[in-house]
Amino acid sequence: MAKRNMIKTVRDHAIHLDLLAKARGITAAKNYFVNLPESAKNHLCHGAILNCYCKEPMIEKAEGLMEKMKELSLPLSSMPYNSLIMLYTKVGQPEKVSSLIQEMKTSNIMLDSYTYNVWMRALAAVNDISSVERVHDEMKWHSRNWRREMLSKILLLTSF
Repeated sequence: MAKRNMIKTVRDHAIHLDLLAKARGITAAKNYFVNLPESAKNHLCHGAILNCYCKEPMIEKAEGLMEKMKELSLPLSSMPYNSLIMLYTKVGQPEKVSSLIQEMKTSNIMLDSYTYNVWMRALAAVNDISSVERVHDEMKWHSRNWRREMLSKILLLTSF
């Protein structure tokens, strides 16, 4: 894009990071990230490189980057947490998942269906079936409330 005088958006940089990691490896992606202008190093780019660390799996790098994202007060969504949850499940450390879920809830980060699913898989990996059922019930409750809230909003919008 730069060769064609096109300006990359921050989202373009994040996508480029992910593609670089897939095509040329994590080292190329990390070098690209390091050389980005500070203005481009937002939550999307940090999240992209975090996801790369989680896929490799590079536990210390992933945990360190997540802490840096918090220190920088970058807006966090469920995505970086989902990456870490998958990492811990992949490397056989599902016991770390509960603290991440609690952190998300404390920080008012909404758990999405993917989060609930990987959380249940982590619990199943340690044969905690009663907790899987509890999480499933929580997921159904949140789903019903979300649908009810959306329906209310739609009805309000259409009644005016």
